[in-house]
Amino acid sequence: PGPAGRQRPDRALGSGCAMDGPGSVTLRPDMLIAAGLVALGLWSGATGLLVVGVLVVANGALRSLWSRRGSVGLEYRRELGSDRAVWGDRVPLTLAVENHKLLPLAWLRTDDFVSEDLVVDPVSTVPTERPGIASLRTTWSLAPYEEVRRHLAIVAERRGRYRFESVALTVADLFGRSATTVERPLPATLVVRPRTVPV
Repeated sequence: PGPAGRQRPDRALGSGCAMDGPGSVTLRPDMLIAAGLVALGLWSGATGLLVVGVLVVANGALRSLWSRRGSVGLEYRRELGSDRAVWGDRVPLTLAVENHKLLPLAWLRTDDFVSEDLVVDPVSTVPTERPGIASLRTTWSLAPYEEVRRHLAIVAERRGRYRFESVALTVADLFGRSATTVERPLPATLVVRPRTVPV
C-alpha cells in the first residue's frame, strides 16, 4: 500500500459512497445452545457449563456487533487526478476510507471493480468471475473516527476507455472472520488517448 494520511485532497474528480443502516438481526442456533448452557449451568451449579456458555455467548455477541454495525457509518472514496489521459501518463489515484463511528474496524477489505486491463502502481488487480472486470483489492484497519488514505497511480499503458464500477466492502470481526459484505455502485471512467507526435 502507498503512504497513508489524514489530509483530504481536492474532490473535484472524486466519488464516494457511504454505508448506512444496520443489517437484520438473526438468532443463530449456536447462540440458542449457548444460552441453554448458561441457563443449565446456573440451574445446576456446574461452573464448567456456565463458563463455556458465557464464552460462546460473548463470541457470538461480538460477531453480531460487527455484522450489524461494522458497515454503518463507513465511507469509501475513490479520487482520480483526471478523467482523461494520454498514452504514457501516470494518473494519480487516491483511495480513502473513513470510519464515522465509535466501533473500530480491525479488518476491512475493499474490492473496487475496474476494467481488467487497468494497470495500477504499485499494486496488482485481482481476477474476478465478472467478464472483463478485475478487483482493485485493498485491506485496512480503522480506529474509531479515523480516516486512512492510500495514494496510487494508474499507468496509461494503452489507449481506451477504462471503467470503474461498484465497490464491495467486507468487514471482519476481531478474530478475522468475515462478518458482513455490502456492495454499492461507484461509477467512473478514465479515457486514455494516443499521444500526438508533431510531424
